[in-house]
Amino acid sequence: MADLFSNHHHLEHQVISIPVIDTHQHLWDPTQLNIPWLDSNKELNQRFLMADYLKMTASPTSDYRIEKTIYMEADVAEEEVSKEVDWAIKICTDPLTPLSGVIASARPGTDSFLAQLEESGDSPHIVGFRQVLHTDQMPAGYCLQAGFLADLDKLSSHCLPFDICIRSTELHDAFRLIQYCPQTQFVLDHCGNVDLRFSSDEFQQWKKEIHQIASLPNVVCKVSGFIWTIQDRHWTYEKEIQPVLEEVFTAFGEDRLLFGGDWPVCTLSRLTFPDWMAALQRFAETKGSTFCQKLFSENAETIYGV
Repeated sequence: MADLFSNHHHLEHQVISIPVIDTHQHLWDPTQLNIPWLDSNKELNQRFLMADYLKMTASPTSDYRIEKTIYMEADVAEEEVSKEVDWAIKICTDPLTPLSGVIASARPGTDSFLAQLEESGDSPHIVGFRQVLHTDQMPAGYCLQAGFLADLDKLSSHCLPFDICIRSTELHDAFRLIQYCPQTQFVLDHCGNVDLRFSSDEFQQWKKEIHQIASLPNVVCKVSGFIWTIQDRHWTYEKEIQPVLEEVFTAFGEDRLLFGGDWPVCTLSRLTFPDWMAALQRFAETKGSTFCQKLFSENAETIYGV
């Protein structure tokens, strides 16, 4: 076991004998939805549908079972938010797919948010909301505006979580948002958008702010996303992946970490999806079988109700 994951050329996939809930699955079809940011991402500017996900996440050498997935909004053009929700819910209703819930795009602080919140009560498929906060068009501090804070405070009465996807340099804003809305459940996406190309000082700052956020009881951390920043073919588990996982485990503990694949964004990484799953299992097994179950499925069931 000591030599496992020495690099991506010598991976041995272990058996994950528990069901997996992927809490962060993107699907999109640019011919059906207007997704402006794809215009500058040639690798991702194509159709990524459920059949593609099932094919690309399968592994002949592993026995992990992705039993459920949760659709994560794809930052579509604002006028197409409702269309995206309807598109994703239609996939949910197909009994042949694992899609079990939708994290819908939202615009807290605008009139549309309250209307969407009311509509969510009529749909058992909506399990949460998100607004991407790390785009070039989104100014720092946006989530601390009075209207944004007030709307997310109201979210608590609907028992739905809000995913926070924010620049790592603005984690202090995330802390203040979570602190302001103590009854609302938050999910910090992508381990706070840690970048595995950080300098030592940047990594230390990320660690400090992750622990500050974890001190608040109404937030969990989604172990997702950051692997796309592994661009070096000589990556190692010990150097790139383990330090991040150890830090978020220390900060959040076994009850507040949940798995997210972040497909197809994760395809930009040097790791394949099965590599990512195997790396996570290697780490989880060092913390015990109970944590394996919580990371891969049980905590997701608690947070999203799927």
